[in-house]
Amino acid sequence: MTDKQTETPALVSVIVPCHNYGHFLSETLDSLIAQTYPHWECLVIDNGSEDNTVEVAKQYMQADKRFVIYSIPLSTTSRTRNFGIARSKGQFVLFLDSDDQIAASKLEKSIKILSEHVDASLALFAQQVL
Repeated sequence: MTDKQTETPALVSVIVPCHNYGHFLSETLDSLIAQTYPHWECLVIDNGSEDNTVEVAKQYMQADKRFVIYSIPLSTTSRTRNFGIARSKGQFVLFLDSDDQIAASKLEKSIKILSEHVDASLALFAQQVL
């Protein structure tokens, strides 16, 4: 999907709330780096973590400008996600838990479906787990 006026690809804002999941966060963020659709930003929202969450996220932020980290005092997951939404720049939003991974084609397939069905506001995929 592109912006009709500028013909730029749609930006997807991926919001990753994280509380003490630094040990899983690299796998989650690596699944974003592997995306076949490159037009995304990732907002890692550190939700009062006491582990290495911030350090892990900072490594990604230093290596790739599409990553940004925010730290907030411990709150609910909903408030953490809303904090991310308020700072997102994308036309679309994907919530991704800090211990999840997505298939490399997830964003590309979602954007394709949303561009083919302009009245749709949600694209979901079920994947077989082996």
